[in-house]
Amino acid sequence: MSGAEYFSDEYAVLDSEGLVHPFPKPLSIRPELGSDGDTAEIDPKVIAAKEASVPARLDYVIFTTYKSEAVWNPVKTTLSAGILALIPHSIGLHARAEFSLQILEKASKNALFFKGDRPDASDFVAILGHSLEKTGALT
Repeated sequence: MSGAEYFSDEYAVLDSEGLVHPFPKPLSIRPELGSDGDTAEIDPKVIAAKEASVPARLDYVIFTTYKSEAVWNPVKTTLSAGILALIPHSIGLHARAEFSLQILEKASKNALFFKGDRPDASDFVAILGHSLEKTGALT
């Protein structure tokens, strides 16, 4: 995806202003569905990923579920539905619920939220990249 920057394979680290900070770690590549094997850890530089170096605003949040025959047809969700969907993924929520919800609200206030079934990850990256480059939206 042209112009994309790698922040993290696992976590979105948010500051008190709601900006996302880089948290680079090796990419976790799962084995193909149905095959035996361990998850491979790959340095992002191996696939020429451009690592982010400064915090950024959250523009898009995409919730996907893998379905082998899926066609990417995203549904835009509301801000409140998007924040509710983020809650289960918020590590600090149990220890500091009010603070965590304030940060999620700040981070999400200008973001667009989408959900939908997706094809294989490698196919999906190309589809997503093409959609963003062509239209600036996830259609």
